[in-house]
Amino acid sequence: MASTDIVDMFPSIPTDLAITCTEETFLRRNKYTELEIQEIMQLLSFCLHNNMFQFEQNTGLAMGSPLSTILSDINHFECEILNSPELKTIRYYRYVDDTLIIYREDKQIELLFAQLNNINKNIKFTRELDGVISFLDVQIYRKNKKRFKYRR
Repeated sequence: MASTDIVDMFPSIPTDLAITCTEETFLRRNKYTELEIQEIMQLLSFCLHNNMFQFEQNTGLAMGSPLSTILSDINHFECEILNSPELKTIRYYRYVDDTLIIYREDKQIELLFAQLNNINKNIKFTRELDGVISFLDVQIYRKNKKRFKYRR
């Protein structure tokens, strides 16, 4: 069992990556025409690049912007990694930047963590391994090989 966290999540997600992932999400869902998607992406780009901000932030999604929360949730940039054959036994739960990962072998978590940190040079993950894991303000620990317990 492990938990990961994205370091400085909003400023770490490049706006161009957010736009690209959002566009790919729209295309996969097949609910909009190409023209509608293009217009949505132009509006999204305008909003992300013309943000009125109270303090200096040079990169990434703006902290405090309502769009940042939505886009960080849409940007499941880890999806390709999680679908790789060597990681199929992992359970991966994510809410914004908190993740809970259940795995069978230590080599799986090492491989996953290495691949996560290679997604983008700006996006870096930290991790907690075994013992007591914090996920969404709940303390989770392994009781035995098949059971987990939690405390609030």
